[in-house]
Amino acid sequence: GDEDLVEEKEEEEEEEVKSKRSKSLTFSRVLIYILVNLRQLIVALWHIFWRFSELHTHKCIVISVFAFGFYEASLSYLILIICIVLTTPFQFLNPIVYPVVTIYLGVLSIAKFLFQFEV
Repeated sequence: GDEDLVEEKEEEEEEEVKSKRSKSLTFSRVLIYILVNLRQLIVALWHIFWRFSELHTHKCIVISVFAFGFYEASLSYLILIICIVLTTPFQFLNPIVYPVVTIYLGVLSIAKFLFQFEV
């Protein structure tokens, strides 16, 4: 009688403890699943962003050179615009010309900020 009731209560308590453990394991598994998928999403978005920037870097350089050239008409920007216009039909020159144009544009911008001169 009483022993059977005590054993049943002990078994019920053990089952409750087990069910609580399984719930915590389920929560941790769900949390890990969410974090892993979130990481995969962030990595995928980073790859898409990186691919987009690789494709459009030259376009950004050209737009910035032309914007600076139209904003301040000067010989220094005219040199850059002529350089880009002449290399546009010759795609094999792009790996050589675009880094030079970028460095020249960067040096020109930094010099304008540092020395506050009109180009």
